[in-house]
Amino acid sequence: MKTVTSTLLLSGLVGLVLAQQPALDNGNLESWTQFTGTNESYWEPGLGNDRTTHFLRTLNQLADEAFPLTGPVTTIRETSDVHGGTYAAKMVSNVLASFFLPGFVGTGDLDITEQTIHLGRQFNGRPEKFQGWYKYTPVNGDSAEFRVWFTRYDALTMQSIKIGEGSQKIKSAVNTYSMFDVNINYSDAGTPDTVVIFCTGSAGYDLVNLLSSTGEPGSTLWADDLSFVYPAGINEDELANQNVKVYPTIVSDGLNVETSLNNSQMKVRIYDMNGKVIISENMASSLHTVDVTALSAGSYIIIIQDPFNLIARYRFIKQ
Repeated sequence: MKTVTSTLLLSGLVGLVLAQQPALDNGNLESWTQFTGTNESYWEPGLGNDRTTHFLRTLNQLADEAFPLTGPVTTIRETSDVHGGTYAAKMVSNVLASFFLPGFVGTGDLDITEQTIHLGRQFNGRPEKFQGWYKYTPVNGDSAEFRVWFTRYDALTMQSIKIGEGSQKIKSAVNTYSMFDVNINYSDAGTPDTVVIFCTGSAGYDLVNLLSSTGEPGSTLWADDLSFVYPAGINEDELANQNVKVYPTIVSDGLNVETSLNNSQMKVRIYDMNGKVIISENMASSLHTVDVTALSAGSYIIIIQDPFNLIARYRFIKQ
């Protein structure tokens, strides 16, 4: 089999502000599309028959190839064991001939013709955490990993440079859904233009030569409800959004959050002026009321976000 190498998909120098960052979807893994492979059909996270438009990808494309390149399905649309909603991703490590294939969901595009796996999706935010829910059944001491990193294109050097990253390895069995919580450490003040996400049931992957990856067939990782968490931004100006209204700005009991956007994945968080999360709630409807009666008098920040994007940020005063 030909060697598979790894390259970063450079998206160019992008000057968008935070409010204009591109939408990233399917963190809850509720959208899937079925494909017909050489020996079996399989599911890919995302909607549409053009897989290049899907934000999250797998190695299932190998199932399309003709013998002897026909690979096993390593990521399954889980329907019976989920954290939230209807579906989750079940990643089962396997082998193709003598080559090990890690179960994988992330921002990777397997390009067999060019012998390359491209990593990355366009992205312009600076989240502080990568979070989600998982279960894990390792084989023979294998370990899983959740990893994320951010890059930006440097026009002066004409290279993509890493400006932030974080990871968490899972080294033992976890039988019930538990949260992973990856802190993202930034080494550069610039705005990213690319994000790479790696969720895998076998952490011995090789990004330079995928077919040199190591691990144990059968190691199984379940993942669901992936999201980025943004800082409160208490030193920043308001981030207004015409599709989101927060009122009244001076409140004693009920703070209203009204949106014309799809609110099914929206979360509301209230921070004090020290950046501590005081209230965190899911949007129950297009008009959601947060009970702030118990808050002490003073100034607060409210942010509204979906799993990947900061949508709006406002200040309000509790009487």
